[in-house]
Amino acid sequence: MVLNPVALLRRLLDPLIKEHRAGLKGIKEEISQVRELIGDTSHMCLQQGNELQKQTAHVAEEIQMIREHVNCLRDTLQRIERRIEEKSSTWEWAKARLAQMDERLAVFESQLRNIRLRITAEPPETQPPSAKVPNQVKGHGVRTFPTATKTRRVPPAKRGGRPRAEPATSGASPHVTAVPKTDGVSYLPPTRKAEVLCLKRGGEWKLLLTLPEELVERPELEVWQAGSLLEREGDTGWLLRNIEDDVEVAWIEGGEKRTVLAFRGLSRGEGLLFKLNGALEAGRRVRSVSTGWYLAIVPEDWWRVGVPPIAPEPVALVGYAAHYFDLSEDHRVCFLVNGREQVPWQRIEFQLVGRQLQDAGKLFGPLFKDPPEVRADRSVWEEIATVVVGEEGPGRGRWKASCRPDPQQEVQRLPSELAARRGGWYFLRFYNGADELVDSLDFRFLRALEAIRVVPEGPIIIPGPAGYGPARVEFHHEAGCQVEPLGDLRVEIRKELHRTIVELPPDPAFDRTRWRVTAGREIPSTQPVAVEVEVYVPRIWWALTEGEDREREEDEGLKWQAEVLSLTRSDFKATSGKTLWLRLPPGMRRARFGFPGDLRPVVAQASSSQVPIPLREFTDAEPLQRPGTTSLFVQFDTLEEKCEVEIGRLEVRLGCWHCGFTALEAEALLDHIFCTHREELYREPTYREMRELVPELPPCIYECPYCGEYVEGNDPRNPTSAITQHVEKVHHPMSHGGRVKFRIVDNPEKIRSKMVKYRHLPRFQVCQLCGDRFDLREVGEEELRRHVRERHWRSVS
Repeated sequence: MVLNPVALLRRLLDPLIKEHRAGLKGIKEEISQVRELIGDTSHMCLQQGNELQKQTAHVAEEIQMIREHVNCLRDTLQRIERRIEEKSSTWEWAKARLAQMDERLAVFESQLRNIRLRITAEPPETQPPSAKVPNQVKGHGVRTFPTATKTRRVPPAKRGGRPRAEPATSGASPHVTAVPKTDGVSYLPPTRKAEVLCLKRGGEWKLLLTLPEELVERPELEVWQAGSLLEREGDTGWLLRNIEDDVEVAWIEGGEKRTVLAFRGLSRGEGLLFKLNGALEAGRRVRSVSTGWYLAIVPEDWWRVGVPPIAPEPVALVGYAAHYFDLSEDHRVCFLVNGREQVPWQRIEFQLVGRQLQDAGKLFGPLFKDPPEVRADRSVWEEIATVVVGEEGPGRGRWKASCRPDPQQEVQRLPSELAARRGGWYFLRFYNGADELVDSLDFRFLRALEAIRVVPEGPIIIPGPAGYGPARVEFHHEAGCQVEPLGDLRVEIRKELHRTIVELPPDPAFDRTRWRVTAGREIPSTQPVAVEVEVYVPRIWWALTEGEDREREEDEGLKWQAEVLSLTRSDFKATSGKTLWLRLPPGMRRARFGFPGDLRPVVAQASSSQVPIPLREFTDAEPLQRPGTTSLFVQFDTLEEKCEVEIGRLEVRLGCWHCGFTALEAEALLDHIFCTHREELYREPTYREMRELVPELPPCIYECPYCGEYVEGNDPRNPTSAITQHVEKVHHPMSHGGRVKFRIVDNPEKIRSKMVKYRHLPRFQVCQLCGDRFDLREVGEEELRRHVRERHWRSVS
């Protein structure tokens, strides 16, 4: 029998071909596994790349914030440099002005020497008795004066009174008394009725010398200082050029020239003290301090001791500065002069005592039901010679009276005729033995007024969740009293026999209202008596604006509210322009504002009740770094307790990295992530990773496609031989013209379910963000959550 060589060759090669085909199939499967491994590695690298990209973006944001901080600091530094340049230019101007003053002083000294030589050359005793004695007055040339004449000295009780708010038209009338000198020339002594006032004009303080009306009406009146005529201001005032030179007043009387020393110049080491009015824009010179606001004009090289309520301000006098003192907070007026503390003006305190009524009219003094009494220390009364009480207001002929205090009593009663006037607005002035004004006070009283009540009561009215409701003001008075609003005030007024009730709406415009209370006539022939009162509802308001304009006008562009603000973290960024404006109640210039445990002091300027607070100043606050809702408070210290008002609520929400979900709490966000996006956080390990964790696993596990049998590939040289032999031996695929087929099993869960041997195969979780592996036999769900919170919180939120 002849065998076909082709068939013989096929029979010889078929086993080899089958074996090689099986080997190629195994190689393809291994290549597939390698591809899967490369795919897993690529996916992990991609995730790690995404995480690095997110971290890089976060670092870029932080770098940008740092750059913005640096820009803010650079802008602040530029502003400081500009201010230094401005101060330097001002200093150069002051030095030049000082040089000019030195030149003028040299000229004046030369003129003074010439005058002294002229007087020496022409002695007065060589003149005939009938001759007129020449006298050289600064700026006048040679003046002639009559011999000494005796005029009546006007006591303090007969001096003029006027409202302290209108200094330009006010003044006390001087007395004129001639004093003969040894050379036979008659000189008139300094008047005790001219006063020095301070006025704030154009951002600087100016000094005004006021003369009494009877002196102002003298013919050819001239006011001289340092050889120059002074500029007239108003009806009775003249602007001072300096405070070192005397001020002389000259006029014609009976055909003769007369002169009087109205102001004696101070030495360089002295200053002037003024008691300010309620608006802090004008004041009158006093010799001591008591209570209220004062302005000290002192040499600019004097340093104020303590924190000033208002920054020092310029004065229209070279070499001087104006310093504010609030004697309700400061206990003394103290300066540092040449390295030593100096108290130029001692404190003398006068206190008005009596039944005081609730009122906010600080410009008019306190309000009483009956005339008050005056309390002071006995040592103070020993220095006071005269107390003058008079009716305030412009014009002449107003009522006034005087009395001498009893130095043995601390409390002094005012003249009895004051009570008979039943009410009004009055001044109190205290003079020492030299008729110098020591202090002055204002007060009001109205016997027919019993009380003024604001409902709800309290130092501060706390707003409710919806803001403020209407406030009620009750005027309790005698029958016949009339209560009328001043100005265009449209409110509901309900009048009763002994009470008038006013409803004020919840609007900042109605927080401060002025009223006139008029008492009924006791008998038809008497004149009605009225006083002006001011009612303040102690409500706090706030407004949120874009940008900080500290120079804005009162209430300009501000929408005041009392509802709690909703704030976000972006409002507190270093580049944020959001500014919170607080409108504080009167008398509460100091408060604390911020988050619980981080309340920071805020101070209102004396001339305003508004405080701007840039929210970027809280960019480092701890509540901004944690999720949740945190309240923003303003806190006041009252006599009874601390008052807290909730201004706003900060919501810091956490956002999901994968979707738009947000939460106020970290646990809520974690619940969402583990419920919705757990597969993006953790996965089952690959088979290769499982072999590293469980070394007893075989290199491969295959599944028979015909019967589902799992076969381990333990031969490291040819791991597919076992599954190939199983398929060929059990299912004979070649006899049906098929090919040997099998599948690679790499799912640990399938291995556990199909292979009894590996039923208890340990379970692991692999973090997809960092690759860390967790054995679930040792850790639980809480540890997986903690890992995300501690290692990947910035990536997932």
